[in-house]
Order: sequence, then C-alpha cells, then structure tokens
Amino acid sequence: MLPGRTRTRSNFRRMVLFIPLGLLLAWVPPATAQGPSSGGVYHPLDTKMTPGLAGRWAAQLGPAGAVPLRYFQPVEVRLVQTGPAGGGRVTWFDGPARRAVPVAAPAAVGLLVGEIYRLQISDMAAFPGVSLYPTIEILDRLHPPAGRRYQFPVPVELTDEDIRLALQGHLVTRVVFLEEPRLSGGTETTTPTMVRDRSPEANLLAEADRVGRPMLVVRLGGRLPPVRNVPGMFFGNGALIEFPPKTPPASVSRIRAADPDFAGQNRRRRSTDRVQPGQNIVRITGGNR
Repeated sequence: MLPGRTRTRSNFRRMVLFIPLGLLLAWVPPATAQGPSSGGVYHPLDTKMTPGLAGRWAAQLGPAGAVPLRYFQPVEVRLVQTGPAGGGRVTWFDGPARRAVPVAAPAAVGLLVGEIYRLQISDMAAFPGVSLYPTIEILDRLHPPAGRRYQFPVPVELTDEDIRLALQGHLVTRVVFLEEPRLSGGTETTTPTMVRDRSPEANLLAEADRVGRPMLVVRLGGRLPPVRNVPGMFFGNGALIEFPPKTPPASVSRIRAADPDFAGQNRRRRSTDRVQPGQNIVRITGGNR
C-alpha cells in the first residue's frame, strides 16, 4: 500500500496464502516521456522515480504507529524459456562486500524490505554468452505461517521476451502486487492469468495500488558493469541477503507446485507476437495460486 492510502484492508490482505499475485509489466524505449498519472488521485511513488526511493519510503511509512522492522522477504527468481527447463544461473551480491553467490535458477533468497538489489542472470542456453544485471526493489512483505516463509516466495519471472527487449535497448519494468480479490473482477479469479493493456506513461505503482498491494519492482535493461574499476554501488547498496536453509526443492517451490500451469499460461499471454517495433505497452497480469 502506498503512502497516503488508508490501511483499513491490511488485516484482510494478510490472508495472503489464498490470494492471487499479479504482475504489472512495462517495456519502453529509453527516451519515453514520463506523463502524469491518471485518475485524478495523486500518488507520491512512481516506478520512474530514482530506483530504491519507493522501497525506502514504503519501508519507513508503514501502518500508523508501527515501528519499521527489518524483514527478509523470500523472493524466487525464475528464468522462463531461456533454455532447457528454464535453465540458467542467478548470482546475488551479498552485503557490504558484495560477495558474489551464484546459484542455479530458480533461485530463492530473502531480501530486506525497503532495499534494492542488483543480481546477474547468465548461463542461459538460449542466450549464449549473455549476462544481464536486473534490479529488484522490495516494497512490502507477505505474512505466511511461522517457519514457512520459503514455501511461499514472491515469484519473479524473467522471460526470453524480456531478455530480447533488454538486449534491444529497452527497459523492462514490472510491479508484482498482491491482488485484492474484491477488485480483481471477472475472469481473474477463475483463470490463471489475464492481460490488460495500459499506456507506457501510466504510473505502474498507482495501477498496482488500485487493484492490490505492491510487493516489489523489477527493472531489466542492458546496463553492464564497466570493464575496469567497477564501482561497488553497481552491484547494489550492500544490503544483506538471507539464504534459505537447505531443504528439499519441493518446499521452496510451493507456489509453483500449487499451480503447475501458471508459468506456461503466463508465457502464452505475454508472447512476443503482441509486441511490434515501436509499440509501447504496459500489461497487467493477474493469476491464481
């Protein structure tokens, strides 16, 4: 929930294990204009703001009277259609030393609410020799049963389409949100995914806040570290990462196991034939888990 909005729905939304997660997606050219948000309501946060600012504000301006807590929200990065079985590698940069920790995708870790992280995706069979460095900005947290956080990570899917757009010089921006079932309407509560087009000038955080609770922002572009004298800040601000306890894979992929068709349905809904050269779109994807 963004600053300036009441928190009357917070208790209801904490039943998150039974509420669908949604996705806002935008791909825009680097020079796309930044128009005002629509709807006549002022939203102080926007995905076009300086990366990291929305997360800091969201972490500091929680429910009235609440003390901001340092919480590691589990997030699972999935590489979709990037090779056999979606194979690839995700490298996290942990702590002030930016210690590189490579893991095979899908990769689940705990990221602090209010922080922004850079990661590397590489070793993708469909993109030999390609390494990209997306960022993930954590805005809010889920409320799973005690001791079961890593059974319900927030999913972040990076697809072959996203990677191709990034390599073409576009910036792909996504907002993953916890969907409010009373506002989802129609088929979103009965089908795995639904796509609705939005203008690229739209405020994605405002759109997500209108239909749910924004959880995180993902940005994927073509930016690469310099060959020499790489500044430490390129790999994030040095925030700590929590690595999950070693458990059987099934316990880390509870959301995916509960809905095995979601990834395939989502890929079909966001196929490259919907994107034309020079066409700018923002898409909202909602799904049941």
